[in-house]
Amino acid sequence: MGHHPAVARWQARLAKVPRWGWWAIGIGIVLPIVVILASVFLLAVLSGIAVFVLVMLVVMVRTMLRRAFGRKPAHEIDGNRIVVRSVRVVE
Repeated sequence: MGHHPAVARWQARLAKVPRWGWWAIGIGIVLPIVVILASVFLLAVLSGIAVFVLVMLVVMVRTMLRRAFGRKPAHEIDGNRIVVRSVRVVE
């Protein structure tokens, strides 16, 4: 398998890149990509936590309002016994 002349010239150019050139490529291309990916991941985690906290707050407020203004249950739990207060015994 032979090499194409253009590929051979491109490889020769890459071999001549000085060390500071590779550092410049790394800082100019790779570092911004890493920073963008890390910030997207962090934003996803923080927004997920924010959504979780928001859902928990909504559920808590709904439960408090339901307990304060909702209908009273027909039975109350007294220890392990269920005490039913709204039943009439008809004979």
